[in-house]
Amino acid sequence: MNQSFLTVIAFAILAIPSTSKKNTDPISSPTKTAQVTVYTTAENSSLRLTKTATLQFSPYGQPFETEPAVFVDPNKSFQTFVGIGGALTDASAETFAKLPKNKQAELLDKLYG
Repeated sequence: MNQSFLTVIAFAILAIPSTSKKNTDPISSPTKTAQVTVYTTAENSSLRLTKTATLQFSPYGQPFETEPAVFVDPNKSFQTFVGIGGALTDASAETFAKLPKNKQAELLDKLYG
């Protein structure tokens, strides 16, 4: 995964409300203290859930179509987000089980050395 995608995911997870209560406050600009910490895992590097940046939320104009962006309007909610951990675990286990035994061993060695 590239770092841009991981950054977008981090922003999305932090921006999701933790309750189903609707926020009726008007949209406001981010505060200067709102931060996100970026952790990166990258192939062919020593990065394994390594803290690589601390970013601050800030007002941003219309992004280009080539820029990943997440828009959050706290006044609109469609469903409660509980989590995706189970889905990722299930999909990973299913994919792992389909690998040949030598590739399973190679993956486990790369992940856990």
